[in-house]
Amino acid sequence: GKRKGAPAASAASVGVGKGGERMDDMMAELREYASREGHCNVPKRYKTEAPLGAPASAGGKRLGVWVSKIRQVKRELDDMDFSWDDTVGDKKKKRVAPGDQFDDMYPLLLAFRLENGSTKVPRLHVTPEGVDLGQWFFKIKKSRESLPPKQLKLMETIGIEWETASMTQDDRWDQNFDELVKFKAQWGHTRVRKTFMTEAGQALGIWVIKQRQMKGKMKKDREPRLESLGFEWEVKTETPKMDWQEMYLELVQYKAEKSDCDVSKKHVTDDGKALGVWVHNQRILLSKDPPANKPELIEHRRLLEELGFKWQESREVRWDRAYQYLLAFKTREGHTKCSKGTMTEDGVDMGNWVAKQRTLKAKLSEERIARLNALGFDWGSRPDMSNLDWDDLYMELLKFHVKEGHSNVPSSYNTPGPGGKPLGRWLTYQRDYPPSDERKNKLDLLAGMNGQDWDKNFEALRVYVNREGHARVPKSYRAPDGNALGLWVDAQRHIQLPPERKSKLDTLNFPWHVSHDEMWEESHKALRAFHTEQGHTRVPKSFQTSSGLHLGRWVHKQRTNKDQLSADRVAKLNTLNFEWEPQHPFDLRWEQHFTALEAFRAANGHCKVSKDFTTADGVKLGAWVLKQGMSKDKMKEDRLQRLNQLNFEWPTPTSASAATAAAAAAAAAAAANHPGMAHAPMAI
Repeated sequence: GKRKGAPAASAASVGVGKGGERMDDMMAELREYASREGHCNVPKRYKTEAPLGAPASAGGKRLGVWVSKIRQVKRELDDMDFSWDDTVGDKKKKRVAPGDQFDDMYPLLLAFRLENGSTKVPRLHVTPEGVDLGQWFFKIKKSRESLPPKQLKLMETIGIEWETASMTQDDRWDQNFDELVKFKAQWGHTRVRKTFMTEAGQALGIWVIKQRQMKGKMKKDREPRLESLGFEWEVKTETPKMDWQEMYLELVQYKAEKSDCDVSKKHVTDDGKALGVWVHNQRILLSKDPPANKPELIEHRRLLEELGFKWQESREVRWDRAYQYLLAFKTREGHTKCSKGTMTEDGVDMGNWVAKQRTLKAKLSEERIARLNALGFDWGSRPDMSNLDWDDLYMELLKFHVKEGHSNVPSSYNTPGPGGKPLGRWLTYQRDYPPSDERKNKLDLLAGMNGQDWDKNFEALRVYVNREGHARVPKSYRAPDGNALGLWVDAQRHIQLPPERKSKLDTLNFPWHVSHDEMWEESHKALRAFHTEQGHTRVPKSFQTSSGLHLGRWVHKQRTNKDQLSADRVAKLNTLNFEWEPQHPFDLRWEQHFTALEAFRAANGHCKVSKDFTTADGVKLGAWVLKQGMSKDKMKEDRLQRLNQLNFEWPTPTSASAATAAAAAAAAAAAANHPGMAHAPMAI
């Protein structure tokens, strides 16, 4: 019976019968907790996080209290001899065996495999559609011996991992910590967003939030381990206040370089200032004449107008900017068929923009038509697929692949049943109007399992081997024609291949298992080549070799994990004068300008650089000197001393506003001397 003194708990109090929504919400929170902690033993005082944007006083859901009530309700039901078997008393109902759900669940498992590169489905994993894939997968592994041969073969084809090792809470914590180490090595910080999932499906973002909540309450050895990564216990989200004069000088420098003030909203300066956001805010705040009692705003508006600032972007500017994005897209992808959802940094949907140019062709000027034609613009109308759900059709494609053994869907094919979906036409549309990179990778990897495309990919691999001397293709590599060769190569290691295909790959010395040591040596070889060519090891983080190797990421990882590298590897890197703590790109740019100022002073005997002066090698020295003069109060002490050693002339407080106005006048004069430059397309 009830425990003495226990508070009464009813079905309604836990959400049952009072609209199942609350029960669903709390079950979702419990699943998230179990996925993170590896158990459901929620402390009674535990609360979930407050909703995003809500005040801290709002608090979260009282998950611990709810779990306690659930247990009490179960005890009461057990006292009543409640039957948990819903088949009792209903002879028509039968328990559904995992194998009976195979046709519906296997495509979901295949989708997980294609997306995550593994079949290690967490037991509590639920698909975006709400299907308990993790539970089904757990049951199917337990019933392995009873699976029909066809189902068993399909499971083995995608490289099923039958082992089901249980993990302790400490093991799970260590596993998440290892993933955080990888995240820090790749991104340089531990600010993992809440929704971030690892490739294996671990909710790393939620785990990181939990560690912050548990500070001071966790096991003694855990806090030092987290702090060794530079773990940020408190993440600041507020945006720093922008100094108006400082941002204005950034705009002056931007105009000196670009000849206009048409800054994209997401533009950030070299030293991290959000100039695009600031410009956008000025258009909102100062587009109308400020009131007379706001002299500061009146002065701001005057300075911007003298600079040639436009309070509303012209249609010509917006069109030219979109055209430049289309030009970049054509250069990168080889065509102009932007799909809907291809967004620019300004938030423009290029798919919609391209469709609009087709619709308005009769109204476009001859100049614009000629510029679009120069890109090989496709004027043909695009079939309307807006009423079709991409993920839904992709799932139908997976079902087709499971049934037919390939994904070469005839263009006229519709899915079976009433209201059949035009799968064939949809797939043709994906080829003609490629989707986002994420979706394209899914389709490419599935195509890599096709018999028809296999020979084409093999030939591409043979070309790669002849050029690079090996078949260790990075997973992210795409062939010159855009084919995802790296994904295809990775798929060959995990799927069951016919003997003849395995033999063909062996003729190319195909690496069925690539060790970490081999990959490290290959990356070191690429760094050595970079050092020979460039004279240093400051590889930009986004740099990628011709073979598809992300050398920039690898170099960053070596610096981050220096303490974990063997002495032999450290020695090999040191032979290249490896910079373990390289200068920040912002510091390098400052040094470049300072060196130019030293040369100017040596040649002229002073540092009075005219505002529009540019060195022979393209350094905008005049704009930089002006910026230093206005930033004296915020400058680092060592920089201040170095400039003083050159007898740098700092503007007096009374001359500061005059210097600002002079900068505006100089920029306006430059624009007046080159009127055609004001509407030049923005370089990207």
